[in-house]
Amino acid sequence: MNDDAYWAIDVPGLDEPGAEALLRAVESEHLGEFGVGSAVDPRLWFSRYLDRWTVEAIVQALRIAGAESRSHDLFNILGEMQDWLLTAHENGELSV
Repeated sequence: MNDDAYWAIDVPGLDEPGAEALLRAVESEHLGEFGVGSAVDPRLWFSRYLDRWTVEAIVQALRIAGAESRSHDLFNILGEMQDWLLTAHENGELSV
């Protein structure tokens, strides 16, 4: 993927204290070279891993709904998803 892409780690059952402890452990082991950020609070962020087929379905639905002209936020989401699909395809990571 492109330089703007990054890997994530999914830890099932991780709660807020555990996430903070994990961040401290990474920092204490000097693994911060990767830019340790912050825990993603599920009370504030909807964060799900979407496969290619789901992203393609959402893109199609947003196009049908007229996202380009209806909402700036929907237009941004549509653009991000289209960029991801295009970049992954160009790098041979997806076959369309």
